[in-house]
Parts: sequence; C-alpha cells; structure tokens
Amino acid sequence: TAFPYRMYYHRAYRFESSPPFRILYISERFRFPGVYDDERDAIQFAIGLCIHKDQAIISYGIADYTSRVLSMELDALLGGRASEGKAGTLNTG
Repeated sequence: TAFPYRMYYHRAYRFESSPPFRILYISERFRFPGVYDDERDAIQFAIGLCIHKDQAIISYGIADYTSRVLSMELDALLGGRASEGKAGTLNTG
C-alpha cells in the first residue's frame, strides 16, 4: 500500500574505532515504535544513543512533537529489530 506521506526509517552503523573510521556494518532499515497509530508516526528521528554493556538506549522524536526513549539489546539494534525494544516516555521532570 502506498502512503500519501513520507515514512522515516533508520539504520544502525558500526565504525572502526580509529581514523579513518571506516564503516564496518550497516543494519537493515527499521522504524521506532509509534505513538499515535496514524500518519504522525511516519515522522520520527533519532536524538541520542547510549550504549552500556549489551544494552542500547535511544532517545527519539515522533511527529516533531513527542519525545520517547527505547531500551533494547544491542544485538537487536544492530540487526535492525528496534520493534523488539521497550519504548517509554521521556521524563523531563
């Protein structure tokens, strides 16, 4: 089914740890879990990434309005399986 709006997708990259930082791996494309269950979920963008041991925590925005965080296994992120993560709201208080 064709969408009348633009869909945003993401990929995880792994780089060499020293210059020239060649790309070693690119994941399959993926989307973050949505919030609205309508076309607003098509607009999403990664904001931040924190890696701790085997966990990835990603902050992201939906529809230029809502901020969310996603916690997932690092292997799932590198495999392009962001839907396996647990999403939650970003508490700013």
